[in-house]
Amino acid sequence: MNGLASAGHLTAVQERFRQRENAWYKANLIDPSVADPSVYDLWAHPGATAWFKASATEMISRIEGYTAILDAHGVRWARLRSGSPGDVLYEDIHQVIAKPACPS
Repeated sequence: MNGLASAGHLTAVQERFRQRENAWYKANLIDPSVADPSVYDLWAHPGATAWFKASATEMISRIEGYTAILDAHGVRWARLRSGSPGDVLYEDIHQVIAKPACPS
C-alpha cells in the first residue's frame, strides 16, 4: 500500500483512506519497533514478521479496506493464519512479532 502511495498510484479517495487508517492504527496499536528497536533488525532477526492475534478482531477487520485497494491495483496478497508463527520476539495484547523458527 505504501509503495503504491509513494509511486503516486492511489486515487485521491484511496489516499485519504490510507492516511486515515494508518493514523488510526498508529493511535491504537503499539509500534513494536518503538517498544523494542531490535525486533526488525535484519541481522539479528531475519524474516521477522508481524502477526495479529486472532483476538484482535477490530485490528483485523480494518484490513479489508487495504486489501480492496490492493485488489483494485492488481497487487497479490494472501491472508495467513498460524498457531505457531515462529520464535516470538515481541508480544502485546494485539500482536506478536516472530521470526521463522530455527529447525532443531
